[in-house]
Amino acid sequence: SVENTADKHNVMLLLEKTKHLPEPDTVLQFIEQHRTNSGVINLMYQFVLTLAKQYDQKWSSATPSAVSRVFIEVYEVLHKHLVYPSPFCLDDKEGLAYAQQLAKIAICYFELVIDAMTAGQGVQDQRKAPNEPRSSLEVSQKCFHDCVGFVQLCGAQILGDEIKVFSVRVSWALARWRATLGDNPAATLALRKCHQDLEAYR
Repeated sequence: SVENTADKHNVMLLLEKTKHLPEPDTVLQFIEQHRTNSGVINLMYQFVLTLAKQYDQKWSSATPSAVSRVFIEVYEVLHKHLVYPSPFCLDDKEGLAYAQQLAKIAICYFELVIDAMTAGQGVQDQRKAPNEPRSSLEVSQKCFHDCVGFVQLCGAQILGDEIKVFSVRVSWALARWRATLGDNPAATLALRKCHQDLEAYR
């Protein structure tokens, strides 16, 4: 189909960028291991899931910013093909496993976009005038807000024992996001929730 051809083209453009990364081994190794996979959407999904697991909570210090940018861009290409599961309709093990995987990917995406925002290279406040300078990293507003909504809905029914750490990550990311937008009341509420989550985690 035309859409599938466009997706393949987008993926090839994104993967082409890995040739210029300071440390491209992670991406190139993944490509070599998945050469026989003919499903482009599944390949993208497995790619972001692999990176989400490998760099779990280590992105800022353990991976070059270029890899983070590739993760964001691949996820946004993938996003329009994803169906975010409802936490209230997980009746089978397969659906639960998918929700758990997507939660890992989504929280990484959320955190990486916030990192880009605080570094001055990510999502811009939508209230800014259209003629103001934009950043070099343009983030899909729909993808971002769908992701934020999903991670906030993820609870113990999806994440089990991992919910404590996950809740802290979500609350902290929400606080940072609202602060970058100048929404101090919302940032304060998120920080209070983060503190509560940390107390519960202890």
